[in-house]
Amino acid sequence: MLKAREYILTITDYYSSYHAAIIVKEITSNVIIECLQLVFARFGYPDEVLTDNGKQLSAKIEKYFNACGIKHLLASPYYPKTNGEIERFHRYFKKCIKNAKTEGKVWQSELPKILMAYISTPHRSTNKAPAELLFGRNIKTKLPRYRQETDISAELKNHN
Repeated sequence: MLKAREYILTITDYYSSYHAAIIVKEITSNVIIECLQLVFARFGYPDEVLTDNGKQLSAKIEKYFNACGIKHLLASPYYPKTNGEIERFHRYFKKCIKNAKTEGKVWQSELPKILMAYISTPHRSTNKAPAELLFGRNIKTKLPRYRQETDISAELKNHN
């Protein structure tokens, strides 16, 4: 699926299920910190970060988290349920990449569309899209928006 020496760093907000995915050429502490800085610049620092026990998550990253006031939690090794939200996203993500390749598309170019579809689709557990939970509003996409009955009722009352 991936080209040689190409990796995907995925980041999840557990409150909203909002996901970010960044293609990187190597998975070193410096690269991970650069990616985290980009995400944190957009959304702010989280209170805590849950990571796997990857060897790239060195003392350098721990020092970075401490400097940012972020509590670093480690997932239990060999127990994927600890990080279940991101594991479910990875299954979805892999399926989308495979579908893009089957359709003859360059999956790297499809990545923004895949992410937008995910964050703009309401989840079963919350009945809200991740973007709506994170931003307090739905994001505009190419898909038609549905209007809730309360919005339509209010509009009808204003016309009478």
